[in-house]
Amino acid sequence: SMSTPAILVALRGEPNRKVATLTISDPENLNALTTEMQLQFIDIITTLEADDSVRGIIIRGAGEKAFSAGGSMDSLSEIQTPEDGEAMYRRGVKLRDTILNMKKPTIAAVSGWCIGGGFEIALSCDLIYASEDARFGMTEVDIGLVPGWGGAIRLPRRTNLIRAKEMLLLGTRLRADEAMQQGVINRVFPKAELFDEVDKIMDVIVRKPPLAVQGIKEIISLGALDTGFEDAREIEHRLSIRLMGSHDFREAVDAFRNKREPNFIGK
Repeated sequence: SMSTPAILVALRGEPNRKVATLTISDPENLNALTTEMQLQFIDIITTLEADDSVRGIIIRGAGEKAFSAGGSMDSLSEIQTPEDGEAMYRRGVKLRDTILNMKKPTIAAVSGWCIGGGFEIALSCDLIYASEDARFGMTEVDIGLVPGWGGAIRLPRRTNLIRAKEMLLLGTRLRADEAMQQGVINRVFPKAELFDEVDKIMDVIVRKPPLAVQGIKEIISLGALDTGFEDAREIEHRLSIRLMGSHDFREAVDAFRNKREPNFIGK
């Protein structure tokens, strides 16, 4: 049945120690995020961050096939002007930063496809656990873009330079076991057990003293950045907007939507 694309929220646990599970829900489209869903996501995270009774947040995708395939092609095809590109970029950055800057612990539970912006959302979480059939890819290069939500900045910090370059330049997909070996994700579970296992892990974290958990998050996120980070973000911003106005990006979207081979010309 066709359901309305949305971000769903479920709360569980004790009154002052709740865990919120966010489900990216548009399984027919591999949980790709429409413009509306991106805005909804930001609102929900902001609300949960302000709610002291919520101690931890789990992010997952609806259905069995995907965590998220990133920004939806429909939202990408809305980009007609530099202003549209700017709005799309800023929205994605706000989504990523809202997760990154949370004081509460966040876990991505990845089953199936985790691609582009979907992968970048997972990388914004503190921990990533995956099912055996999970596939991770930063495939923006295939449609003529650079990763716009921090992917090319964060991935090399998770693995190493040459592995990240290989993934980003080839648009390759990593299997769950490879992602674990390369330090991209924490652990792999059998598909049927993933969500239960993630619940158990989060239950351990939310029983810890919250101020210590917050402090550890803060120290790590500041300590893990080096001076090049701001410069990299400036370049990511500039290139994202410029490439959204390029021939090859429009060609990629049009080819995808009309199921034909794209013809890239480097303009």
